[in-house]
Amino acid sequence: MLKNILLFCFCVFHTSIIYSSEYDIIGIYLSPDGDAKIEISKIDQLFFGKIVWLKNTDKNKDIHNPDINLRDKNLIGLTILQHFSQTETHLWENGTIYDPKIGKTYKCKMWFEEGNNKELFLRGFIGFSFLGRSEKFTRI
Repeated sequence: MLKNILLFCFCVFHTSIIYSSEYDIIGIYLSPDGDAKIEISKIDQLFFGKIVWLKNTDKNKDIHNPDINLRDKNLIGLTILQHFSQTETHLWENGTIYDPKIGKTYKCKMWFEEGNNKELFLRGFIGFSFLGRSEKFTRI
């Protein structure tokens, strides 16, 4: 009996490790238009994403930031995804995304489609998520 319980616990533990690592969001992603790379990392229990590469380095300043004092800040190194918590195995919610092209911040959620951890979908929205826009980022 004890042997069966231990075997069951091992299988559940082993499967949860494989399943959670399959949907590990940590990594570097190419933006939909291919002009930026975003690195997602975990700090404590929350997930953040920062710009680590830009195709056009001539546009490396946050010139559309609503805070005039931050418009001289470099985009490379800028955290644009903030405070995401993992609510399901392949879903991260309760975060925000900053769009430096227009200087706006939106509520956001991120997810992988079932069985595909190479394409990360982000949906930025105001109010309700059905009133937003989704984009696909590709893991590199």
